[in-house]
Amino acid sequence: MLRNPEVILETVGHVLSGVTLDLSQYAMEIGKILATHLHSKEDLCREEAITACRNLASQCSNPQPVQDLLEHMFGILNGSGGKLTVAAQRLGVLGGIGALSHHTVSGSQSLSETAAELFIGVLKQEVHERTLVHALKMLALWCAKFTTQVPSSLVEWFKTGLGLKTTSLAVRVAYIKCMNAAFHGNTLLQALDLSPILVKIVEKGQAQPSQIPVVTESLSAACLLMKLYSADVQAENKLKSVITALLDIDKQPFFIEKFLITASEETLYSVIQLVERLILEHSQELVGKISLVEKALLFLMTRPSLELRQQAHATTRKLVSVLGGTELARSLLKQFPSFVEQLNLQEEADKENKENDVGVCDDGSSKTVTAHILEECLLTLCQETNLDINDREILGLESLLPSNLPVIVRSKPDLWEKLLKRLKLNPKSFTRAYVGGLSSSTIYVEAVTPVSLNHNENRRYRYCVSK
Repeated sequence: MLRNPEVILETVGHVLSGVTLDLSQYAMEIGKILATHLHSKEDLCREEAITACRNLASQCSNPQPVQDLLEHMFGILNGSGGKLTVAAQRLGVLGGIGALSHHTVSGSQSLSETAAELFIGVLKQEVHERTLVHALKMLALWCAKFTTQVPSSLVEWFKTGLGLKTTSLAVRVAYIKCMNAAFHGNTLLQALDLSPILVKIVEKGQAQPSQIPVVTESLSAACLLMKLYSADVQAENKLKSVITALLDIDKQPFFIEKFLITASEETLYSVIQLVERLILEHSQELVGKISLVEKALLFLMTRPSLELRQQAHATTRKLVSVLGGTELARSLLKQFPSFVEQLNLQEEADKENKENDVGVCDDGSSKTVTAHILEECLLTLCQETNLDINDREILGLESLLPSNLPVIVRSKPDLWEKLLKRLKLNPKSFTRAYVGGLSSSTIYVEAVTPVSLNHNENRRYRYCVSK
């Protein structure tokens, strides 16, 4: 590792993840060697060192060696081995520090508090925006480990950091996301102390809906406030007015097309969180005005990023499987054809303007709508989990038109049959029951949709099930 780290580091990472030993007693010895490569001039070397640090930490259950290694890495960051002047090197060391949060120490509150104190020292001194944002992301990993309380010094620094004149919008968003990681479970109510600041941020975003960075910050604050609102009666009473405003969906900038298209992938994860909270905890208040939220959910399920798409699908599966989820799935299926048409329309317009289109694809390398992406959406919406026969038949009927859109049927001609089987419905029996007895060798189901790809005539789709 000292002579040819670029050759051996990847292997070391795999070896560390594969052993079944507790490596606590060896952590400092191995970790010191890995730490020297966290600020390597080679990008790949830094990345592999971070991975190896993560795998090493995951095999450590003793808090003291992890703390010693943590302090050693912060020492490197603060210049114990020479000042790190290149941003990439500082980012690498911060990545290693964040990787140590993957330890397996039980009852790690004290260790997490130590990490937080060390991070505060860095945040007080750092001025480079990208490094600050990355430091806060790594701090968030440690904050997620808090079990009993968030240290008062960190709560105070959250207030100070957000209030600094030198704090940019990107750093402010990172602070709020770090707060979101810190305040959970037993520590959630501590966020009430920060609620006045968060409320002002949300109100600012609502007052400036055309300013994407401001709306992004407002979105992060809204996610935390929504989580805090359900904590207890005290929080509910204190936050009632701002939550009522957030439930006025038509006035929220988080779900409008302009924001969704221009938002970063990281921001879209926050949209997923907000959508989940709104539907799970406030569905009654959203009756009759949930259309924008549903469109946002469909948008998230068709993004280029595979990881983002998977998270959106996981959230959707959760939403449609709870009580009342059938109505949500049904509504999403009804909106699906017009949603697909809007994607195609935007695609064509963007191609004419030679700009990036909003289509999606499997690997994210292309941005055109593919049948596979759309098929994934329909498969997620058509689940038989916890559904009675009536609900399954409703979804079977509602899925007929979406599964036979031209963009899908050209490459997935049997998708509707696949959806029916997924719903545990017999395609032939189901079709006969709803279409009537036909004596020919093939049963045809025809559906008319008000949307069309050439925008001037209705489309008639035909689906057939062989007897």
